[in-house]
Amino acid sequence: MKIAMLLDAAGRAVRPESEGTVYVYERHGNEWVVTSKRQHSAVDCDTVATMRANLSELCDWLGDCTVLAAKAPRGFGRLVFNQKHVNFWAIDGDPKNYLDQIESFYRLGASLKERPPAKPEPSSAELKRSYAPRDSPESRGA
Repeated sequence: MKIAMLLDAAGRAVRPESEGTVYVYERHGNEWVVTSKRQHSAVDCDTVATMRANLSELCDWLGDCTVLAAKAPRGFGRLVFNQKHVNFWAIDGDPKNYLDQIESFYRLGASLKERPPAKPEPSSAELKRSYAPRDSPESRGA
């Protein structure tokens, strides 16, 4: 699994409307390794259109990496990520603390998809019939 993080020079998460570096991490054994990186700057984006284009370009660069973690975006940033099918995780603090947590979330989701569907809950009519006395109209389905 690949997880991208948008970080400043000190290694802290920044907003997508800011300046920083996008690092793409991949798990290799027990370690997370940076497999690619790219400078990112949206500071000069002064209109909604230029910001949308900037974030869209970032999403295109991510390629098959569909997870981006950064500080929560202002405004419509989440809409752009959603449209580009990039799952955005709002993080704060040391971003590397989130890699395992994010990966676990997607692994759990995948394992839940592999499970057989749960037995549906009985309807109120079925419950009523099952608790009705044997000779009542409800028990006969009337």
